[in-house]
Amino acid sequence: MLENNEQEICELFLQLEEKNELFEKLEVNNIKIWHYIRYEIYNLILQILGIFKNPNLDKVYYKKQDTIKDWIDKEILKNQFNIKHKEVFILNHQRRIKQGDYYKCNYTDEWLKKFNRSYYVFELQHADNFHFKPVKTKNLRYIDQVQFMKIFHKKYCTESVCHKESKKVADYLIKILENAFEIVFGVKEKKKIMQIIVHKVTARDGLKDYYGYLLKRIKPKIIIYVVGTGFDQMILGETGRELGIPTVEIQHGHIGRGHLGYNFTVTPASYLSIFLKNPTSIISTFAFTRDLIISLALLNPHFQLLIYPPSLKVQSKSFKSFCAIHVLRFLLFTFFIKYSVNCSIN
Repeated sequence: MLENNEQEICELFLQLEEKNELFEKLEVNNIKIWHYIRYEIYNLILQILGIFKNPNLDKVYYKKQDTIKDWIDKEILKNQFNIKHKEVFILNHQRRIKQGDYYKCNYTDEWLKKFNRSYYVFELQHADNFHFKPVKTKNLRYIDQVQFMKIFHKKYCTESVCHKESKKVADYLIKILENAFEIVFGVKEKKKIMQIIVHKVTARDGLKDYYGYLLKRIKPKIIIYVVGTGFDQMILGETGRELGIPTVEIQHGHIGRGHLGYNFTVTPASYLSIFLKNPTSIISTFAFTRDLIISLALLNPHFQLLIYPPSLKVQSKSFKSFCAIHVLRFLLFTFFIKYSVNCSIN
């Protein structure tokens, strides 16, 4: 078995997907699925090797509210159908943090205080099926695809339709992954791989329809979301691209050679070519790391790549310099968000 070195495992995974041409060859019901499932499959391998623990599996000490006030808040004030035209569509991070008496999205709430464009902030449910409350986020709406399907009587692909092809792809993946990583998937892991594939195939068309409805109602000039490796974010950006709406991803956390979601063996041009054939959607990316700020912006239809600044390295030698560093990060981040929005709107 491999040593517990995430970067080494990531490199091996990249070699495997390139060697086996997984982006091009893995299809279920004529849907190329590898870019949808690769990150979850990779994290499953890390779990088996004892390296990765899904943060969503941790116990969340939060008591859901079921009062009349909360019902009004969810079903009326923050209802997804209570919308009109806005310039910006934002999908925040549902895993909020507690600050005083309120819960805050650490990646959107702060800069939105001074944001001078019209917008809606949409929010997915937490993994435990609730929304953190109370919050101060303005123009907040709750994502609810089930409600959308019920109201408009929508029906989409079922598991029975794609089961045979999904099983074939799952068996193929299990075989090459076991050989490459010298592991053995148990019954639980094999079932999980099958579930990942089936979910993406059966949910894809419904999500495209759902986000298409929201985008056509709001008619935003730009989409901003957090964590582009999420399936909802992929479909939102993919749908936005098809509607001609540019997308900005705000990436949180450290991105290094061990983060598969932002590492590919192909060049940026080839990477874009792959995702243009199988639409997905990062038009511009903001990446924060421990000591390096990178802003990648693809701001026009020709996908020209702008990198600014190329490198900004700092050392935290005192509390004063530590504060200065984070103020600088926030100012640069705010500047590029406004710059991207202005380029798209103007």
